[in-house]
Formats: sequence, structure tokens, C-alpha cells
Amino acid sequence: MPANRSLSFSRRVLASLLVGACLVSVAHAQTGRPRRGQPPAQPNQPAQTPAQTPGQPATPTQPAAQPGATQPSTPTEPTVGTLIQHGNEREWTLTARVNVRAFFDQGIDRPASSPTPDQMPTIDRFRFDTLTLVWPVVPRTASSELAFDTPTGQAPTLRDFRFTVDDYDATHLREFSHEILTSTAGGRPYHSGIWLALLKLGRGIDAREVDFEIVLPSRSWQTRFDERAAMAVQWPDGAWPAEAASTLEPMLYVDIGPDVNGRPQRFGDAEVRALLERWTQGKPPRSIPPVQFAKWIAGQVVEHVQVSGAGLAANRNGLLEGVSLQTPGETARTGIGSEFDMVVLLTALYRKAGLPARIVVGYDVEANSRDEPGFLQPGNSGRGELRAWVEFCLYDQASNTINWVPVDPARIRRNSSRLPPNFMEPGRLRYFGEHDELDDVVPFAFQFHPPTTVRSYGSPGFWGWFVTPTAPDRAWQAVSIRASTTPRRGGR
Repeated sequence: MPANRSLSFSRRVLASLLVGACLVSVAHAQTGRPRRGQPPAQPNQPAQTPAQTPGQPATPTQPAAQPGATQPSTPTEPTVGTLIQHGNEREWTLTARVNVRAFFDQGIDRPASSPTPDQMPTIDRFRFDTLTLVWPVVPRTASSELAFDTPTGQAPTLRDFRFTVDDYDATHLREFSHEILTSTAGGRPYHSGIWLALLKLGRGIDAREVDFEIVLPSRSWQTRFDERAAMAVQWPDGAWPAEAASTLEPMLYVDIGPDVNGRPQRFGDAEVRALLERWTQGKPPRSIPPVQFAKWIAGQVVEHVQVSGAGLAANRNGLLEGVSLQTPGETARTGIGSEFDMVVLLTALYRKAGLPARIVVGYDVEANSRDEPGFLQPGNSGRGELRAWVEFCLYDQASNTINWVPVDPARIRRNSSRLPPNFMEPGRLRYFGEHDELDDVVPFAFQFHPPTTVRSYGSPGFWGWFVTPTAPDRAWQAVSIRASTTPRRGGR
């Protein structure tokens, strides 16, 4: 820990918060909790992260059962709290398109000793009995909500989409159907509360190219954070609510990733645990309120990780293939990674400490208008960029309310690689809870790959498909994401 951070973990955090001591003490008295200067006789121990093993294979309609799921401790789901308030609000229309082409081998890399070095190119074809395409749908974040006008009691449904096979519009076929899954077959939320949009074709296909596009209306806003009131929220005594608990389950590219043969393997977590141990000086995370713990760890990650690289991968045509990620352990060990890697590391640290946290990936419509260095999509000359941040859960067990608090370590790092000495004081760390850019950002994913058994190619690109009898082993994928202002109609 740097010399100017020489105070111990607990003393350093608490000493910088004396400005709000009176308000926090009153709030503690109102909720029957001990005052900040009077720790509990037996401090709570940090919750344990569940075993990091992948779930069993499943189809999109029967998702993988993740181990270590925690059931909600309250008879009803919590309501949204008031710690995060809306600022300026805007409406957007997000368009996501994925193009998948059969593998094409020109044969130019064959050695001269090959018996047929000049043979014709090899072109694969897709031959399916059934095909289901999957794209994530984010119902709500701290800074956004899906803008479907769905009547109460009815399931949400896609309004605008396209599905083509070799340039043929497959949506007109009677074997085509679509739906949005909001929970597993057992009624449990998908990881982090994501929904899954499914485009399904139940007839045989023999083609070289599949292309789909999904259009989703969204509403985004700036966030205002009542950090002083948030300091009164303590760790829950029981289990977390279902959506929050789902974030503690194993997650692809955070806990699990493919090996060289494409099979899932668990990441080692020794480096991540070592960082957590060092930054807390061995003290339990629950020895201080969760918002203070979250802020302290975010500050350490910002100073630890030097941003390098765009974090995006291009396919052979220079188009966006997906996100290029390294393991959180590598980021922890080297202190170097992309902005996506920084977000993955912070999420991993929160979850290792037992604090529910999820990754939010969004499309920043106005990124380049701010004249800031960004990572434009390969092959895209537009204004927007992909960006990611973290949301951690503040659950007030007494009032049964929940707040997801945004933390944008990449944006904090862009401001300064060294944090001010008083950054732990309420309101002193911009982009922690309070974020004045999120009205221009459209969240569209909580994961880099859908949390169910689907296949994609190359780098994780947020989508996947489930194919019978079996998915092809190789293909080329290109992902395109854009957003535009939603036009207002009818006096809106």
C-alpha cells in the first residue's frame, strides 16, 4: 500500500468519514443498529463465494443449474430503494445485429509440400435441424430501464426484430417463433437478473450465413447518490434477495473460461484473494458498512490497474468480433489490463468478499463528443463506443429495499490515476454512485456471454445459439451495436 495510504484499512476508511458521523449515528439509532464507533460484539464474517464450477449442459429454455445459489431471506421481493435518484433522462432505441458466416478457408496457408497446394477454397455450410438465437435483454439497472409498454401481468415480447438465412427472411416461416425469458424454468432469475431474447426456427437449414437483428427501446438517466444515507445500510444478517444472490454464482469470464480445447475450466483465484487480503489488511469486509468497503476497494483497483489496450477483438474483415478479456487473476498479478479487465477485477473482488455485484455493458452514444480517448468498435466510424462498469448491491434488510449502486473505475481512472487523500468522504469520488454521463449510455448486457448453454465463436460477443443436432465447430461472427434517440409520438 502506498505511503500516503499507511493508515490501517478500518482506521483509514472510518477516519475519512467524520464529516457524516452525526447523520450516520442518527440513522443507526433509528434502525436499532449500533453506532459506527461501537462495533458489534461479534463482527459478522464475510460471505463465502460459491464453488466455482460450471453448470450442467442445458438448452436456452432449460438453463444450466448454477451451484451455490442462495434463496431470498424475505417472503417478498424487495422494492427499489431511494438511495439512487434520477437526474437528466433520455430515451434511446438500441439496435444489436449479429452476422454469422460459415468458415471459409482460401488454402493460401498450406505448405508447399502439400499434395494439392492450389486446390479450390474450402467453404463450410450450416446444416441444422433447429436453431435458437439468444441475445441479452437488460430489464433495469441503476441508470436505465427497458421501455416496453407491456400491460401488467403480461410477459414482455419483442416488437422489432429480423432473422435472415442466406438473405431470406425467416420470420415469415410458420416454424419461426420468438419470446423473452425472464427467469429459469424453475422460476429463479438468470444470473444478475438478465432476460434472454430468443429467436427460434424449427425447420431444417442448409445455408452459409445467418443474420439477426434485435431492436430494444430503453430509457437512461444520470444517477444521483445519497452516500451519507447509504452509510447507514449494514450487511444483511440473512441471505441476499434472489437477484442479488444470483450474482454470486459462477460467471463466465469472471470465474470460468474456455481452455485451449474450448472446454470450461475454473480460473485460479489466488491472486484476487491476495489483493483482497492485502487491501483489507486481513480484516473482515463486514467490519465496515458495505458502501464504505465498496468505495475503498474501488479506489485500490483504480490505482492498481494501468489501462492498456482497447479490450475489443476484430474478425478477419476488421469488424467487431467481441470483447478480448484476460483472467481477473492476470489483471491482479500484472496490474495491467483493458478497461473491461479492470471492471472484471473489481467485480471479482466484490464477489470474493461476499458483496453481490454485476458487470454492466453499455453503448455510449455520445462518447466521442466528449473528446475523450475511447475504444471505437473495429470497423465502425460512428460516434459511440462500448463501455462497462460495475453495480454492487445495497440491501436494507430492515426496510426490505434494494439499491444497485454504479461504480465506473475506468472513468475514475481517466480523471486521475491517483486518488485524493479524502476520496472516502461522501461525494468526493466522482463516478462512484453519482454519474452524470449515464443518460447517454444504453445498457444491454450483464455478461459477456449469455448465462446458459449456447455457442458463439472467437471472442465473447454477448450472443449465442443453440443448434440441433449439434452446433458447428467453426464460424465467423461479427457484432454491431448502435443506438439513436427514440422519436416521441402522440404528444409524449
